Amino acid sequence: MTSQSDLSFWQSRVESIPNGATLRAKWIASNILRLVEDRSVDESEKLQLVLTAVLDFKRGKTLAASEATLKDLRTLFQLDFDVRRMQMKPWELRAEPYDMPQKLKDNLHDLSRALYDEDSKATCRVAVDMMLIACKLHLIDHCPEDSTSKKRKTASCPSTPQLSDPREVVRVFPELDVHIDVMHPGTKQTIRVTGRADWGFGYGERDGAQHGTFLVAVEAKRRELFSTAETQLLTYMAILREQRKRAGKKNTTIQGFYTDGYRYCFMSIDNEGVVEESPQYYVTSPQGGKTIFNFIVTILESAMKSSPNVSPTKDAREQENEITNYREEVWSKVYLTTPETVPKEEEELWDLPDIQLRK
Repeated sequence: MTSQSDLSFWQSRVESIPNGATLRAKWIASNILRLVEDRSVDESEKLQLVLTAVLDFKRGKTLAASEATLKDLRTLFQLDFDVRRMQMKPWELRAEPYDMPQKLKDNLHDLSRALYDEDSKATCRVAVDMMLIACKLHLIDHCPEDSTSKKRKTASCPSTPQLSDPREVVRVFPELDVHIDVMHPGTKQTIRVTGRADWGFGYGERDGAQHGTFLVAVEAKRRELFSTAETQLLTYMAILREQRKRAGKKNTTIQGFYTDGYRYCFMSIDNEGVVEESPQYYVTSPQGGKTIFNFIVTILESAMKSSPNVSPTKDAREQENEITNYREEVWSKVYLTTPETVPKEEEELWDLPDIQLRK
């Protein structure tokens, strides 16, 4: 029998269900039927098992980036790629105008000579930090401001607030925590997707991730776990893209890369949710190192042009045109694109949970 205290406990849990909460009737009916048919469980226990399953299901669940699958991400964020063939849309640079700085080559060479454990994630992060610092400084030092910006600074009165240089506004945030609540399109269950990107690039402060101010995510893995980095990176990128959508940003393109410090692979999600992925490049190869350096510089530069807060200082009309027509004005000028997307497959929604009876 159910005691009065037990009854109060269940009443309080039932009252906590938000108005408008729904569950599939078929799911409830089928599990109740299984309980009715199970003669090893008394009636009171059966009711408690049903209530437990329903309440736990409605409370929602947490999906960590380390546990997410490509199928999960495609379903929850409506991303466009072929999950069965693990096929993303190919992504490559249109040009590689910059040479990898000699100082960066020397630093990476010194790291190797110092006999750091190459299978350690800490060593990987040192190598990636060297690369990111070099790319960020290159962007600050070698990308000249246009004449409009120079005129604006010259003509400004001392009392007029100066616009921040966008190349300095975009900041690097190591270990960026991100999360977002999404509703599964089939079960209507609320799921909190969470993760910690090893690096995030954005403007404003660290907590700005919730306001759609981050544009780039980076994931590092030690060599033996390199193959798991793709899904984790895509999780962070999907979260950032969804945050930008909810913040009402005109451009929701998100870019990033994953690496073990030696191999680099670059990814993007465009406004339509199409996922693009580059081949793998090796930093130890002269051509590979150059491509990696150019890819990161291009990602940072093109990301800045996707938002008015960090877009290079041009007159308002040019800036608005770049943001509104980002794909044509910015993206297609630096990246090779293919017109077709991967074929869509029939959506397979997650199975709803079964109530597990005690033996």
